Amino acid sequence: MTSKTFFVKTLLKFFSDATISLPWRGYTPEPYKVLVSETMLQQTQVSRVVEKYSEFMAIYPTIFDVASASKEEIVKIWNGLGYNSRALRLKRTCEVIVNERNGNIPSNYDQLRTLPGIGDYTASAIMCFAFRIPTVVVDVNVIRVFSRFFSQLHFTTDVINEKNIREGLKKMLPKENTSEFFQAIMDVARLFCKKSAPICEDCPLTLKCLSSKKLVFKQVTKKIEPSYLGFPRRIWRGSILKVVTNQSPISINELLDLLQMNEHYDWVLSVVKLLEIDSLVEFNENSGSIKLSS
Repeated sequence: MTSKTFFVKTLLKFFSDATISLPWRGYTPEPYKVLVSETMLQQTQVSRVVEKYSEFMAIYPTIFDVASASKEEIVKIWNGLGYNSRALRLKRTCEVIVNERNGNIPSNYDQLRTLPGIGDYTASAIMCFAFRIPTVVVDVNVIRVFSRFFSQLHFTTDVINEKNIREGLKKMLPKENTSEFFQAIMDVARLFCKKSAPICEDCPLTLKCLSSKKLVFKQVTKKIEPSYLGFPRRIWRGSILKVVTNQSPISINELLDLLQMNEHYDWVLSVVKLLEIDSLVEFNENSGSIKLSS
């Protein structure tokens, strides 16, 4: 059996045998469920998304519910996932789909890409997972598993060229089970082929993986995030946005009082302006009023 055949057959068998249960999965899940889950999963671990996804869907079971909800409501329910701009992008996407497509999420790649906040990965994921259209779906997990299996790498940070990965996947794509194939890759990445500490001995692909048990850990130099009073800026962003969400509009002075940061005006203002750049809030310098972005 060739490595390519082994790769495909082993992954499909693993997916069939493992029956990993996630609330957004199914043979043909609603496109709306895929849209919500894929938005939540961006830069967020599956374990954190599972609970929040179920909570979100209980309140907003249809795309029409998200479109008609206020921004304040959406951001509130999103609290805890981080990267709140995703929540507002999701709402905007739902609004466009409801207003311009009667709530029907398109299955065409080019049409999906015209929607706000829908990039290559999300468009491909919706086509593959929701509509079962044979489509190459590439994210960091797919890149990592494919790179390690088909190339003898040295460091845990090593990957091969994404263009080569896409071309390789196109040639081995199981037409009838593309959805299961890519979900299996992502499960293997999450459970075994981890970024820094792969568990090769338990991985179903280890028999023919060229990098199995050969990878040397390499520390990634992370960009140092600005911090203040011992907390990174992302924590301040979340705290400020939570207050604004609960009391929009609010004056900068009221915000300082609630945060007990009256002596730290410059820092709070700098974070507010970053939130404004990200289109999360609007700040009126003349009145000092802050509100969620319209």
